[in-house]
Amino acid sequence: MVTVNRIDENTLHIPQQGRMVTDAWIFARESILIEDEALGQLCDAASIDPDAFVCATPDIHRGYGVPIGCVWATPQFISPAAVGYDINCGMRLLTTPLEADEVNVRPLADSIRRDIPLGEGKHNVGLSSKEMLEFLARGVPAVGMLCAGNRRFAAAFREDELAADLERIEDGGAMAADPSCAPPQAVGRGRDQFGTLGGGNHFIELQRVDQVFDDRLAEAWGLHRGQFVVMIHSGSRGLGHEVGG
Repeated sequence: MVTVNRIDENTLHIPQQGRMVTDAWIFARESILIEDEALGQLCDAASIDPDAFVCATPDIHRGYGVPIGCVWATPQFISPAAVGYDINCGMRLLTTPLEADEVNVRPLADSIRRDIPLGEGKHNVGLSSKEMLEFLARGVPAVGMLCAGNRRFAAAFREDELAADLERIEDGGAMAADPSCAPPQAVGRGRDQFGTLGGGNHFIELQRVDQVFDDRLAEAWGLHRGQFVVMIHSGSRGLGHEVGG
């Protein structure tokens, strides 16, 4: 049995116990149920490096090695097992200039379901292997390459909007790397999965900004009450799975 102490409304503390060499923290309200297996995996993650900071976000649930939602930060090394199979899996909030009351959600949801395949092993917009290597070298700035393979994508693509997005992405969406190091199997699996969502707990959700708790921060992020926004949870699909596996 893992000893867990609630510090406040949103924070749980797991002190060192058993094989743990550092404490662990969970950010979750009382209404969030946490699996025993996930707690055990979080304790395992806190048993590796005494210099590590180990915590879990509210979506914590059983994963592979460490729980999903685990943050494991250490100055010593990078752990592929902690990163997981789906490299760069995460969530993004896409802001829009629209008010939620202006949006007819049903046809928009239907078009998303039609154009963006959901589930494991799905395919959509593709590149050749050579183009894929170029894409890996250039990163997000190369998104325009996808226009040649999909008419809907080409119709929606805006170069000026991409430029604005790049200013808000770490490292401008491109990191110095050698794409020739990518395994051929990874390139092959990922090159035709652009525009797919993935399976598991991945989602696209149409949302309304209902409450604002920090007006200054909301303004800096371009958010306001009643605004229509889109949240997406996805990852690197077969490319990342092949590298991470």
